[in-house]
Amino acid sequence: MPFTLSEDQLAKTEQALGVKLPEEYRAAMKLDNGGETSTDDDDWTFYSIKDTSDKKRL
Repeated sequence: MPFTLSEDQLAKTEQALGVKLPEEYRAAMKLDNGGETSTDDDDWTFYSIKDTSDKKRL
Protein backbone atom coordinates (compact mmCIF):
# COMPACT_ATOMS: atom_id res chain seq x y z
CA MET A 1 0.00 0.00 0.00
CA PRO A 2 1.44 3.44 -0.91
CA PHE A 3 2.17 5.96 1.80
CA THR A 4 -0.14 8.88 2.46
CA LEU A 5 0.53 12.00 0.43
CA SER A 6 0.88 15.47 1.92
CA GLU A 7 -0.22 18.75 0.35
CA ASP A 8 3.46 19.74 0.22
CA GLN A 9 4.35 16.62 -1.79
CA LEU A 10 1.49 17.32 -4.20
CA ALA A 11 2.62 20.93 -4.66
CA LYS A 12 6.21 19.83 -5.34
CA THR A 13 4.96 17.33 -7.91
CA GLU A 14 2.90 20.00 -9.66
CA GLN A 15 5.89 22.34 -9.66
CA ALA A 16 8.19 19.64 -11.09
CA LEU A 17 5.64 18.84 -13.83
CA GLY A 18 4.81 22.49 -14.50
CA VAL A 19 1.06 21.83 -14.24
CA LYS A 20 -1.83 22.16 -11.80
CA LEU A 21 -3.43 18.75 -11.26
CA PRO A 22 -7.26 18.51 -11.32
CA GLU A 23 -8.83 18.82 -7.87
CA GLU A 24 -10.56 15.43 -8.16
CA TYR A 25 -7.23 13.75 -8.92
CA ARG A 26 -5.49 15.61 -6.07
CA ALA A 27 -8.19 14.54 -3.62
CA ALA A 28 -8.02 10.90 -4.75
CA MET A 29 -4.22 10.84 -4.48
CA LYS A 30 -4.37 12.32 -0.96
CA LEU A 31 -6.67 9.49 0.09
CA ASP A 32 -5.01 6.54 -1.63
CA ASN A 33 -1.89 7.80 -3.48
CA GLY A 34 -2.44 5.34 -6.29
CA GLY A 35 -4.73 2.49 -7.17
CA GLU A 36 -6.81 1.16 -10.01
CA THR A 37 -10.15 1.96 -11.59
CA SER A 38 -12.16 0.78 -14.58
CA THR A 39 -14.58 2.36 -17.02
CA ASP A 40 -16.72 0.71 -19.68
CA ASP A 41 -13.95 1.38 -22.20
CA ASP A 42 -10.71 0.92 -20.29
CA ASP A 43 -8.83 -0.02 -17.14
CA TRP A 44 -6.60 2.55 -15.43
CA THR A 45 -3.70 2.29 -13.01
CA PHE A 46 -2.80 5.36 -10.94
CA TYR A 47 0.82 5.12 -9.86
CA SER A 48 1.73 6.65 -6.54
CA ILE A 49 3.44 10.02 -6.36
CA LYS A 50 7.02 9.72 -5.17
CA ASP A 51 7.56 10.21 -1.45
CA THR A 52 10.45 12.67 -1.13
CA SER A 53 10.33 12.96 2.64
CA ASP A 54 13.21 11.77 4.78
CA LYS A 55 10.92 9.84 7.12
CA LYS A 56 11.37 6.11 7.47
CA ARG A 57 7.86 4.67 7.18
CA LEU A 58 8.35 0.91 7.22
